[in-house]
Amino acid sequence: YEGIELGKEGHVGLITYMRTDSFRVADEAIDFARTHIEKTFGVEYLPKKPNMYKSKKSAQEGHEAIRPAGLRFPEELAHVLNKDQLKLYTLIFQRFIASQMEAAQIEGTRVDIVVKGKNEYLFAVRGDVILFQGFLKLYDESSEKSKVDKEEEDEGKSDKLPSMNVGDVIEKKSIEGKQHFTQPPPRYTEASLIKELEEVGIGRPSTYASIMSVIRSRDYVESDKSRRFIPTQLGITVSTMLSSCFDDLLNPSFTASLEEKLDEVELGKVNWVKLLHDFYKPFETDLKKADKQMESLRKELEKTDEVCEKCGKPMSKKWGKFGAFLACSAYPDCNNTREIGEEPKEAGETEEIDETCDKCGKPMVKKRGRMGEFLACSGYPKCKSTKNIDGSASSNEPRYVEGETCPKCNEKLQYRMGRFGEFIGCSAYPKCKYIKKEEKKVGILCPEEGCSGELIEKKSRFGTLFYSCTNYPKCKFSVSHKPVNTPCPECGAAFILERNTKRKGLFYTCYKDECDYEGTALP
Repeated sequence: YEGIELGKEGHVGLITYMRTDSFRVADEAIDFARTHIEKTFGVEYLPKKPNMYKSKKSAQEGHEAIRPAGLRFPEELAHVLNKDQLKLYTLIFQRFIASQMEAAQIEGTRVDIVVKGKNEYLFAVRGDVILFQGFLKLYDESSEKSKVDKEEEDEGKSDKLPSMNVGDVIEKKSIEGKQHFTQPPPRYTEASLIKELEEVGIGRPSTYASIMSVIRSRDYVESDKSRRFIPTQLGITVSTMLSSCFDDLLNPSFTASLEEKLDEVELGKVNWVKLLHDFYKPFETDLKKADKQMESLRKELEKTDEVCEKCGKPMSKKWGKFGAFLACSAYPDCNNTREIGEEPKEAGETEEIDETCDKCGKPMVKKRGRMGEFLACSGYPKCKSTKNIDGSASSNEPRYVEGETCPKCNEKLQYRMGRFGEFIGCSAYPKCKYIKKEEKKVGILCPEEGCSGELIEKKSRFGTLFYSCTNYPKCKFSVSHKPVNTPCPECGAAFILERNTKRKGLFYTCYKDECDYEGTALP
């Protein structure tokens, strides 16, 4: 969209504005598509009239649909686009052309197969028979789906059936029995959640990325191995609080209806002052209700059947900075707490530790806190000395790095604990915010011309690994997959990348985008 250098033509945009949900297409683009379809695929693939698609009510019609802007064929751009850019442009081009082709004709078919012997058995198979390919001649739902279908066809698992006639004798390859159970709806992935937002009319294409970013960055959800969103305890709590106080506001129909009313304001059908008044009057009431109700939700989420081992009063499930925990309902008279699922200990019960306090000489006892088990002085609260289970100083007592000082202010460097684990930072924090970055070299020189740096392993703020040059920010070379010190057998590049996906497993590719090398073993 922002443009690519095309020699004499200069800087040229290749597609229309991509942040749109409009289906509107210019007449000249439709004419181009119809001419191309007739010439390439034949008149039977060309509808009598251009296909027209109705946009959703919420669609922003200020832009055209996403399509090739200059109506250039992908092969014309192969020499100026890298591999990924060409794939994306080809996808947009093919989907645009396919949208003006005839519909596919698919017949749902059931085949009954009679097996004769001592007894006669009846087997059945269901599937689809494509009578006319239509737009499928050019564009299936995705190239990945097409590859999966091809693999399944080879294994006899595809829903597509071969051509058959009544009375045909068929060769038995295998007979497979299947049992099906009703499954609950699957959890949302990023793609299915965006699809749901589109269907209920929440957000725009330009806001979906920020919505996904917010629910992740605020730890409302976690992703499992299948990339499905699993709500965290924090996410469940926030949802419970908001739903109890702003039920109308969080209803999906509210957002959709508000968007419609704003459109009517734009058309002059609704007075904007009245619209704001109608919104803020009930909202003000909800805010006052939330001031009281949310505070009570924070203090006590729900009562449990468990009993406090110190005073015998019921334990309540509460929410703290580090998640849910059990606390005595008699607080502040009894301040007993424990983790959810932790076995209660009898009053006064402690685990004997063959160690004494370094400060007061009293015996140390084993306790459990939000970060796990630790050692504490039995003289608490007069003595607040603590240690880690291994006997080292606890995180409450500073641990300094021997023989190293901060390169910025010359103060001592200190071990600290962050959300991604332990790190080393300046002891003068927050005056000095220096953090020592561990550099794990991979033994490969930076391939950028004129750069003398090496590639090192780094971790992003989201905890994912990547590899970049030691001369950053002067050199900004980086790769997201592990580099392997083996030259590319196809183009001779200095190294290749080790990759691992669910579909392909372990394989290797060249680090250069323009090289198509791919192998399942080290060359």
